[in-house]
Amino acid sequence: MDNHIQSILYEFLTGNNYYNKENISNIDFSTPTVLIQDYEEPDVVEDSFSSSPLLNWTQTFIWNHQNPKVCPSSKSKYIVSRGHPWGLGSQMHVIGTHLACAIEKNLILVWGSSTCTRYVNSSCSSGCACLFEPLSHCSMASENMIDNYITGGPHDSPCRFLVPSRIKRKLRELKPRMTDYQMTYWWRGQSIAYLMRFNSDLRHHIQALRQDKSLFYKTPGKNTYSSNNAFFTFPRGTINAHIRRGDKYKEMRLIDDEVYIEAFVKMISEMPLHFSSHTIFLSSDDEEAIQSSKNKLESMGYSVIYSKIPRWKNGNYIEMMDTDEYIRKHRQDFAKYHLLELQMSMEADGWIGTRASNWNRMIDELRCIWVSKCQMPFVEVGDIHGDDYGW
Repeated sequence: MDNHIQSILYEFLTGNNYYNKENISNIDFSTPTVLIQDYEEPDVVEDSFSSSPLLNWTQTFIWNHQNPKVCPSSKSKYIVSRGHPWGLGSQMHVIGTHLACAIEKNLILVWGSSTCTRYVNSSCSSGCACLFEPLSHCSMASENMIDNYITGGPHDSPCRFLVPSRIKRKLRELKPRMTDYQMTYWWRGQSIAYLMRFNSDLRHHIQALRQDKSLFYKTPGKNTYSSNNAFFTFPRGTINAHIRRGDKYKEMRLIDDEVYIEAFVKMISEMPLHFSSHTIFLSSDDEEAIQSSKNKLESMGYSVIYSKIPRWKNGNYIEMMDTDEYIRKHRQDFAKYHLLELQMSMEADGWIGTRASNWNRMIDELRCIWVSKCQMPFVEVGDIHGDDYGW
């Protein structure tokens, strides 16, 4: 997306009054203008310094691949992603590898009905398409018309480390010093940015949630929000800390709340002008982590923002979904709440997390694509070092 479209998207997501409702209602965010092209391989356009490298070119390339001017009439030219059944961040990254496979094999990828099953209602028969835009406009791009399919989890995906060769070659020309691991990490961001284009229902639902005053907490008596008329915009220099809990203990060492707090204080100390608002936006899947961190930070004189979305002690959403009828019945609503938090994290100007968590990786990746904030600091507090960006 070019800077203008990114700017409009950011204003839309944050509710900033710069664009009025009439302007916003006329913008189709599902297919940004820059992606609607009539050629197969786009020209390289200089991207913003604060965006992911080769952003315009890559998103245009993916769009053109998935939406050719003449759609193939043979079902053999399409392939269905069956996803995998775990966390949404993990699932998006896995399906991103499926997209790499499809591009490399010159096939058009299609959402399968088994994608996002933990995050859509039982009445939804279209998988991730109940949350996100279709992956292709071709009429043949329907699961019941296609025999080919691709599956695989984080460690057995057939294209786990693949960056489509044509895309990788172009990136190598532009950034010759990037390592293969760095290119893989870059591709994960580019792929999920295409996959996670919110459909109109999700987009409008999240926008409404973002404007619901009762859904957000801010430290009483603090000038936590910016001074314009929009009550919910973060002050400049807000830091987001996403504290991952839940079932992630099976895959990584959980990081103590105190480590996030220490990192927050250190960021302010080392960049006092940039983070002068002394404000943190806490996000997590664990209500206990939110409350204990809030109490500690406020006792130290800092300002805290968090959303009052449904959470559970220790954040065991996936495990509870298998036993809790209420959670199963309302899982699409819960998904929308957490996607709201993902959007809100884009409003920050610094981040604290661990890339051992797929959700934290999505924050790190999408801050360079959904908004132009690649130049802002992301502080790693986990066990990820060097070129190791998780699976």
